[in-house]
Amino acid sequence: MTYSGLFDEDKKDKQIAKLKKENRNLKEIDKEHQKLNGQLRTEIEKIKKENEILQEGNEVLGIYHPSIDPAPAIKQLVERKIRQGKAMVEIVKMHPKNKLFKSAAENWLKNTSTLEEIYRKLTRKN
Repeated sequence: MTYSGLFDEDKKDKQIAKLKKENRNLKEIDKEHQKLNGQLRTEIEKIKKENEILQEGNEVLGIYHPSIDPAPAIKQLVERKIRQGKAMVEIVKMHPKNKLFKSAAENWLKNTSTLEEIYRKLTRKN
């Protein structure tokens, strides 16, 4: 009969004790994780409700809503103003002595360029 099996039993007992301890620690960590997860879910639900209330309030007040993007409408307006500005420049070239129309065309073009800058800021990717 050999005595080598006696030492193996002692190693196995130590390993079993170590694994039981680790298992208890993992169960505690799991409980903490479930608790924190539950708290996060309730907080998320609370924030969702607050967000819905804010969106409804913004819609009632007529404040900007993220699903309504003003950029395409501004782009169309800028393009139309540019076409009209080109036509105004041609008319000013035909009637160079008309100072009133010339100043009106200059202001039109300044306003168009300002609107175009606003459009660029809206569509710029951050």
